[in-house]
Amino acid sequence: KILLDCPQGLVVMTDRLRLKQVCLNLARNSVKFVDEGFIRLKAEVVNDEVNLYIEDSGPGIPIEKREILFSKFQESLDTLSQGTGIGLFLCFNLVTLMEGEISLDTHYDSGVKGKPGTRFVVNLKREPIDPK
Repeated sequence: KILLDCPQGLVVMTDRLRLKQVCLNLARNSVKFVDEGFIRLKAEVVNDEVNLYIEDSGPGIPIEKREILFSKFQESLDTLSQGTGIGLFLCFNLVTLMEGEISLDTHYDSGVKGKPGTRFVVNLKREPIDPK
């Protein structure tokens, strides 16, 4: 189940193409790991900055993989080794080019029993703008 949670009328000035690429890559990663539960794309304003969250109810990321998560050509996290190990590295670089920050929320819990889940936080470091 894919959930969208975005305040109506929230607009931010940023690179639309790069932002779309980051969100789609993170959501596609979630699809690989979620067999039940949800994938949620969420946006909110925190301390006058737009934050995006890509959350899921998958198995979570092992503690030993977290420090190298955004490294180039890291070992695939999935059991089928379907990735090249460059996706999160690319996301990190695209967010950095947009002058934002991306991180893994290590305290996140999906609320689904036995599925701790994963939440990536993309802080765009930009205030929302009035679309009028």
